[in-house]
Formats: sequence, C-alpha cells, structure tokens
Amino acid sequence: MGPRRAMTIRDLVETPSLQLRTIAGAGGLDRPLLWTHVSELDDPAPWLDGGELLMTNGLGLPADGSAQARLVERLDERHAAALGIGVRGPQLRAEMLAEADDRDFPLLHVPVEVPFLSIARMVADANQDSAMQRLLTHVRIFDTLRSDAHVKGPHAIFERLEEISGYDVYLVSVIGAPLISGFRRPPQEVVDALGGDEFTSITGNPAVPGGYAVRVPLEQRPGTFVVALEREGVAPAGLGAVHHIATIAALELTQLYYEREAQRRRGAETLAKLFAGRLESAGVEDALAEAGFAPGAPLAVAALRAVDGDLRDDELHHRLCDLELPHMLLVDRDLFALLPAEPEVLTEALDGLGLRAGISGERDGVQGLSVARKEAMWALERAIADDDGGGAVRTFPRSDSSLHWLPTDIGTLESLVEEILAPVIVYDAEHGSAMLQSLRVFFEHDRRLQTAAAELHVHKHTLSYRLSRVEQITGRDLSSMADMVQLWLALQAYAIVGSDVMPAFPGRSDR
Repeated sequence: MGPRRAMTIRDLVETPSLQLRTIAGAGGLDRPLLWTHVSELDDPAPWLDGGELLMTNGLGLPADGSAQARLVERLDERHAAALGIGVRGPQLRAEMLAEADDRDFPLLHVPVEVPFLSIARMVADANQDSAMQRLLTHVRIFDTLRSDAHVKGPHAIFERLEEISGYDVYLVSVIGAPLISGFRRPPQEVVDALGGDEFTSITGNPAVPGGYAVRVPLEQRPGTFVVALEREGVAPAGLGAVHHIATIAALELTQLYYEREAQRRRGAETLAKLFAGRLESAGVEDALAEAGFAPGAPLAVAALRAVDGDLRDDELHHRLCDLELPHMLLVDRDLFALLPAEPEVLTEALDGLGLRAGISGERDGVQGLSVARKEAMWALERAIADDDGGGAVRTFPRSDSSLHWLPTDIGTLESLVEEILAPVIVYDAEHGSAMLQSLRVFFEHDRRLQTAAAELHVHKHTLSYRLSRVEQITGRDLSSMADMVQLWLALQAYAIVGSDVMPAFPGRSDR
C-alpha cells in the first residue's frame, strides 16, 4: 500500500468534532492541506511555505475592506491552503468575502470552544506519511551533490533536481536572465512578476504564477533566484524543497563566480597593458584566447559610464559571462571593455544597469587600441550629451561625421587641444590654478558670470579675473565669436582625449 494522499480542507470541514464553517471560498475546499500555522501578524504571508491552514483569532486582521481583500490575495499568492478565523477580530467585509470567492480561497470560521492545537494535531497525524515522503525528497535533493551528476556539471545537477522535486527549475537574475550558460529563461509572466530592478520585498521572495521564486543566498551577486514552476500531473515537493535547491544553486554559483573573478583580474591586467602598449606580441594571442576571443576576430573598445548611481561593473561582468561574450574589463575612472565588434550584444547586457556606452570603430587585432579607447570615449561623451533616446550604446562614426560638430579623427582632436588649450593646461599644472575649469563652467552656464561663479564658489569678480587671464594665456578674446567658438570646441575635444594629449607638449609654458 502506497502513502496516503495529503489531507484536504474539505476533510477538515467535514470532521464534525471541529465544528468548522465555510465563510467564503468554498470552491477551494479540495486544496491539499499539509500543515497548520498560527499568526496574529498584520501580514503573515512572507513567512508561509505553502499548503498551510493559517489560523488567527483575528486580532491582526485589518478593519478596512480593501486591506482585508489584499490579505486574501497575499495568502493565495503564497499558496496558503486556507484561513481559519476565530471570534475576536473585526467584522469581515464584503470585499474580503468576494476576493476569497473569486480566488476559491477558503475562509473558515473556528468556534471559540475548538483549540487551534486540536486542529494542528489532526492535520499532523493525517499527513504523517506525506511528511515522511517530503523528508525523503529533501534528502534526495542534497544527495545530488554526491552523485555522478555533480561530476557532469550544473546542467546534469539541475536536470536531476527537476526530476526529484517535480518542478521545472530556472536559475535567473531578477530580470529573468539565466545565470548559467545554456539554462532556460522562464515564461515572460514569471519574469514580470520578479519585478526587475524595482523589486523590493521583506523576504526577497516574490510571488510568481504557477510556483515559487526563492532568492539564492549568494554574496557575489544579489538579486538571483531559483524559480520552480509546477508541472501538470506531477506532485511538487513544496517550498521547502525549493529552498534546498536554492542552497545547492548557491554552492554551484559560488564556485563559478570565484573562477569568473580570477578571469576578470587577469583580463584587467591584460587590457591595461594593451592600452599602454606594454604587452609583448608573443603573449597577445594567448591572452586573447584565454579570455575566449576567436583568433582573428574583429575587436572593439567600449567606454561605459553610469548615468545615475553605481557603475555596477561586477554585474556587467557576470552578464557578459552569462551571454558567453568574450571580454576584458578595466576600471579607470570610467569602465572600459575589450569586446568582439558586436554592439547589439552589449546592448542586451546593459539592460537595466543604467549605463551609457560608446564603442570604438572595429579593429583587426590589438594594434592601435589606445586610439580605439579615445574613439570609445568620443562616442560615450556624444551619447551622454545628446541623450536623445537613441539607446544606451553609441558607436564611433567613421564616415558620418557631418552629424557632429567635432571632427571624428582623434589626431585632429588632440591637435586642437594642443594648439588652443595647451598653455592653459600647463599654467594650471604649474600654478595649481583652475583656469581651465573656470572657462568650462563659464561656457556651461551660457557665459552667465554670476551663475558660473556660484557653481565655482567664487565671487564673480574672481571669475572675471580668471577669464581675463585665460584670454592673456591663449591670445584669444572671449568677446570675439570666432575666438570663443575655438575655445569651446577645444574644450569639447579635451573632454574626449583628456590628459592623453599632455605628453605631446611636455614642459611648455605660456604665462
């Protein structure tokens, strides 16, 4: 004889000695009843595992009808079996009863003479066999760590976990992206329920249709979930089993992410040497192969900056790994990446990270990566300055320069800075002054002296003196439109090429 079926709410209601009465939600009386739980909390839902008869004297029930209906909604989302209510709470409103009927979620009246303990004991005794079955399932879940599936890798492990648990299992980030290459993406309605980057919860476990989502306890990457969806015709193992699967996922991902972190450190060291031209040619191919680049594949440099908030470079690294996209990352004020010349893949990886990116022109090999870095910065500055809704990624335009005020050639930009701003840059370096910054802020405020001075925290007469000094140093007149345009263009060029132009004119001084 096999194990008895789990008890249902109907079994409980039809037990005369308990004197339970169905208030609403009678359509759900055949829900399986696994255990009981007592709570007087305002919102007990986050602490439920599913399958419980939640019992309350009613002290924690809200008096407002919409709040009562929301409580029913929350309990149903957490897969509770029913709600048993004593006699001390507020009046049950029509909104609550209607919500229970709509959801087939049983609301039961528990008479004062029936102790909650009597109900709990009856449920425990009736479900003794099924509880033992669940315990054996949990043991089998952890046995996967000792089985040959562990040797075969994470895909074999999770196939075995699906077989044991009775769920379709997904391992995803909060935006629904698979955390291990080759894993499936859950249905879109489940991804929407996860909440994306806006998700917040007391426990961190959102309610998803058709199953459970449990946060993976992973320090290296918060916001990761095991999603377990019930399969038709298969008895699921319950939320406890899903928590165990999340623990196994954390063990697997921790090892994977340690390997990724080591890969990232090596990539950063290599990319810094490539930008500086300090990597021996004999080691270039080996370094690219180790990072996963195909021999002879065209490359591009990306420059990335956070529009608002943190850079989130760790998450970008994980996403690029998830997509199996070869890359090297280097943080040097902004974030730089060496990637295959495929801008559309980077766009997918940036989804929801709040980053803007500029991508250089395509390169055959690693020659000229320092120039490619400047091209990427040019494209990044243009993407941020335009902010025209054209997307998070902007590619350096080699031929379509008519769309931009500045030349697209990096050498021309450097020459522009050297010719016009070099004397000011050198003057600031030698005197510890802020002439260049003062000129930039003056232009940013549309040459309004008072507001520019306020941002610089100086008196307007001080700013006026600094601008006069800039005119003397550069030999250009800020009242002349032609001279003013030259200075403005040179400042835009300097924002792109930055201090990289300084070695071109060492020791130059125009006082």
